[in-house]
Amino acid sequence: MNVSDFLWILFLFLAVWSMWKQRRISRSRLQFLRNIERRMISLIRRQEAIRLLGIPISRYITVEDSEHILQSHTTYS
Repeated sequence: MNVSDFLWILFLFLAVWSMWKQRRISRSRLQFLRNIERRMISLIRRQEAIRLLGIPISRYITVEDSEHILQSHTTYS
C-alpha cells in the first residue's frame, strides 16, 4: 500500500466519521426537543414592524399570537 492509497482511505474514513457524527448530533437534538415538547408550550412568534418612510422604527408581538396558543392548549388538554 502506497501513500496515495493511505490518503484515500484516510479521506474516506474522515468523511464517513464526519457524517456519522453529524447524524448523532441531529438525533440527540431531536430527542432533546421531543423530551421538552411534552412539558412546555412553545410560541413561535412573528414580529410586526412599524415603519416610517420604509425604515423600521419598532417591532412588537401581537397579543393575538399568545391568545391563539393559550386557546389551543386548553383545547388539547
